[in-house]
Amino acid sequence: MPAFLAGLVFAFYPAFQGQLGAGHTGLLVLWPVPLYLLALLRASQSERPRWSWIFGAGALFAISLWGSLLLLLYIVLPVTALFLLCLLVRRCWRGVLWGLLGLALG
Repeated sequence: MPAFLAGLVFAFYPAFQGQLGAGHTGLLVLWPVPLYLLALLRASQSERPRWSWIFGAGALFAISLWGSLLLLLYIVLPVTALFLLCLLVRRCWRGVLWGLLGLALG
């Protein structure tokens, strides 16, 4: 409930409405990125393939690019690369495999 209330206040805040009125929809198209990262994290932590999280990561990866291709270059790609690099350093090969599978599906 507190998160919903905070989102409601943010959505109706005059600065946000002013941005939308000017046609700047960049704030709206960022919603799938945290969910994509959550799906990647959940998929990489499992010992066996959790297909719901893998398909979710793929779908959210594709949805996160609907807003702008710049989101791929400045947000999704660097964070995904850092996440997979951390998994490689920890030698979590299954996590890397599930993450790459989710990316390939997207």
